[in-house]
Amino acid sequence: MRHPLSLRLLRAFLLLSLCVPLLVAGDAESTSTNPLEDFQNFSETRAWVRQAEECLDRQEFKKAAKLYGKAAKLQKDEARKAEFLYLQAQTLLRARKPHAALEAYAALLQDHLYHIPLEHVFQQLRQLADDFQNGQGTFLGMDDPVTAIQIYKTLIQYQGDVKRSLDDRLTLADMQKEEGLVEDAVNTYQEIIKALPQDPNARYGLARLLDDTAAKRDGDGTIGKAAVREARRFLEIAGEDDPRREDARRIVQECRNREAERLWERANFYLTKYHYKPQVARRYLVDLQRDYDDTPAGRRAKLKLAELFPEKEEAAP
Repeated sequence: MRHPLSLRLLRAFLLLSLCVPLLVAGDAESTSTNPLEDFQNFSETRAWVRQAEECLDRQEFKKAAKLYGKAAKLQKDEARKAEFLYLQAQTLLRARKPHAALEAYAALLQDHLYHIPLEHVFQQLRQLADDFQNGQGTFLGMDDPVTAIQIYKTLIQYQGDVKRSLDDRLTLADMQKEEGLVEDAVNTYQEIIKALPQDPNARYGLARLLDDTAAKRDGDGTIGKAAVREARRFLEIAGEDDPRREDARRIVQECRNREAERLWERANFYLTKYHYKPQVARRYLVDLQRDYDDTPAGRRAKLKLAELFPEKEEAAP
């Protein structure tokens, strides 16, 4: 597994930093009041680090992670402690221990936010989320999309700004959609659109999600109408060469077709023997002819009106 920050480079940096004298002449206030204790910690820390490196060379990553944890416990300085805990988290990731690695990264974000390479941590958390989603390194190779989703929520939480976290928010929405969390996915897309109304990716993603949902259930046509609205907005802001434009036009037409069929069924309902209300049926048919003339149901409505109400159709302007 590749990591943005080389472990070997970081290990070399740590060893160099450990070789810097802990006492600097004329700067007594910057050191502890017990130089011997600091020196003792230096010796122990160096021993743990060397053992960890030997384990890494043998690819004994789990043992190396424990040793980095021991080195971290010896550190009183928060920045130095964070360096070793970061090494521990990276090593747990290499050891294919995703739950332990996730716990380690979560602790780094919570307790050492200002002493870690944040962007590198974010990249490693994305890799960890991918491992959970695909069952890599998890018990019996089972997928764990719920944990993957939670990782992306954590990423968004620590990035804050919607523009900065845009890609992670879009990924989160896709994952929520795949897991059938339709309402959560809609909310994620709407949060993006509220902050970045001109973002075509969120508009298209939301349009597709609403279209898929409307095809399964849409009693009053509200979801389909929302899908049409988002697809049309996407077409307004997307580039002319955007390959998704054709699919957006398909969404608009299919949603209109479904809504027209719904109105057609209503019109025919009021033409049945036990629910016969021809004037109510006519209103539905007129709406179909006027608003959905580009759909099969709209064309059928035009013929039905001419058949059932020929005198009114002749009188119409």
